[in-house]
Amino acid sequence: MMSRAENNKTLEERVAVLEAKIKELPTRTGGMLSSKDFKQFLIMREKYTNEPGEFDKQCDAFRKREWSKIGRKFIIDPYDELNLTPFSYDLSIGNEIFSVRKRDPMRERLPYNITPGETVIVLTKEFIALPRCYSATVWPRFNLVREGVFQSMVKIDPTWYGKLGVAMTNLSPRTIQLSEGMAFGTLILYELSSDTDVELQDPDQLQQVRVEIPDIPIRNTLQQSLIEHKLTNVCWVEEKSLVVRGLKKSSYETLRKIDGSKPWLETVEQAKKKWLESRHDDDSKRSIGMEALGMDDLKELVEGPPKGKPLEKNRIKEEGVSDDRLYDVAVEYGKPFDLIANIPAFIVEKIEKGFAPRLEAEVGAMFPQIVQLTLRVLALLSLIGVAVGLAAKYFDIKATWLGVVAVLTIPTMLLALVFIFGKFPQVHSEKERKIHSETPSISAENATIEELYHFPAFVRILLWVLTRMKK
Repeated sequence: MMSRAENNKTLEERVAVLEAKIKELPTRTGGMLSSKDFKQFLIMREKYTNEPGEFDKQCDAFRKREWSKIGRKFIIDPYDELNLTPFSYDLSIGNEIFSVRKRDPMRERLPYNITPGETVIVLTKEFIALPRCYSATVWPRFNLVREGVFQSMVKIDPTWYGKLGVAMTNLSPRTIQLSEGMAFGTLILYELSSDTDVELQDPDQLQQVRVEIPDIPIRNTLQQSLIEHKLTNVCWVEEKSLVVRGLKKSSYETLRKIDGSKPWLETVEQAKKKWLESRHDDDSKRSIGMEALGMDDLKELVEGPPKGKPLEKNRIKEEGVSDDRLYDVAVEYGKPFDLIANIPAFIVEKIEKGFAPRLEAEVGAMFPQIVQLTLRVLALLSLIGVAVGLAAKYFDIKATWLGVVAVLTIPTMLLALVFIFGKFPQVHSEKERKIHSETPSISAENATIEELYHFPAFVRILLWVLTRMKK
């Protein structure tokens, strides 16, 4: 029930109170955008076919940070409704790809064959622009995961505009082709419960703050230290002041490591405080620098020398890899790790001269046994067939009795074959096996000769001819 004081209020006063309370409530509850939301708030180029230049004006509004004109709208360009799912949009591979395996930064054109163990960065075909009320993530699609391709997760901050670079690694033992326009990732948009008060900016457009450098020993060499630590993109020395623009956690920690003196650490803390208190245009928003903002190609992501040392022949030798390990590596060839994908020439030579003859000798030692077994089986089948045929012809035996005759004939024929073709291969003693394992090629040759003497003359001649033909 209303109090007496509330009863005395006019209707206009009550409406004013209710409007004030409504303004205090959050305007949005947050959550993922549905396909209906996509269609409602998406700025599509096709809508402005009759208004030349209007779509470009919409894109410029994101670049100029004119949020009042943008509202809750966002851009995905080009847009294809076939890529729209119930609450996401499938992104496509663009026309550039970069392999981290290459020694020199080089952007490739598609199609591109990604080899086992190789990691590449692909450029999206779509240009994406988000207002202050949306964030987004890019999830991998199952079609590439099923093939063994691992894709990194990508988050997109509010106020982002530009194309995206996504890392992909081939974990399969096969080469996989990536082509332009291939769907590879799913974009999911999230509506924030309130507009962010931190927006992305081009580093060159950020505010600058100045902090006076105290009279400490490193003041005269500070600029050189900033160059050596690669910090001149966020701070530099002008006269006796440290100018800061776009301070981040990593650069802040590096600044602290330049000098451990108390005056310098206090200077860094003061620079940090001033930077956090600075505002880009007004008192409500703070800006952070984003080098890749507005990215249209992979140049911003891949410029600069590659980090780490490349895999070289001498480095492999220093590891002291054993012959057994190299043999295992040869057997496992095709598994996705970089050593195999870029196997050095000296390892290939070692495998060809050391392990290939061993495998060939093992196969050669088994060859006479395979021929012997094959001849015995063929002879047995022939004799059984002849016996059954003669029995059917001369004794007029029915089909049922033919089976009985065949069963009785099999053991008899086996005994005859053992007698005709000689005994089975001998089992070497432990000492002989050790000698044979140390000299595989000689062992294989001796095994071949020994097996030949177990056969009659005509069979030995046949096996000798087959062995020569094999070699």
